[in-house]
Amino acid sequence: MALLTDFTSYADAQRQFASARLWDLFDGDREHLNIARECIDRHATDSQRIAIRIAHADGCDEAISFRTIAEHSARYAHWLVVQGIARGDRVAIMLEPSLAFYAALFGTMKLGAIAVPLFTLFGPDGVRSRVEDCTPRLLRPPRKPFACARMRLRRRRALKPLFARGIVLGLPYQP
Repeated sequence: MALLTDFTSYADAQRQFASARLWDLFDGDREHLNIARECIDRHATDSQRIAIRIAHADGCDEAISFRTIAEHSARYAHWLVVQGIARGDRVAIMLEPSLAFYAALFGTMKLGAIAVPLFTLFGPDGVRSRVEDCTPRLLRPPRKPFACARMRLRRRRALKPLFARGIVLGLPYQP
């Protein structure tokens, strides 16, 4: 029997749909599903297969392969473990669309932690509200710090900025 992804028209897919067969589309199952594996790693066999194309404001386009994201996200997941981040911890990521953003996003999910994407367009109050709401164990802001990344939170689990290799990271600390 054909997979749901084999159909080219919505009407055909709708006629052939069976909820019991949805899990045939994934490598994982209800108990063991990793979205980073499903979205990136299982497509990384071909080093030339493009996962994401980014159109930058300066007019340059960037193509990033599944394999590149898979490799960088694995490194990021290992780095998170060294930082003490574990499955179920929240990691806030405030980066523009880039290899660093997708490596952090999928690396966090690969580990089993919860990725919380943040964007500068939320503004200082929007970012502060989201960070205070989710209380991340780690905040990954952009290379060039700005007011949002340096903000002081009025909660017990405040984040302290740490500069390492030109990257600003927020790590938990006890005041």
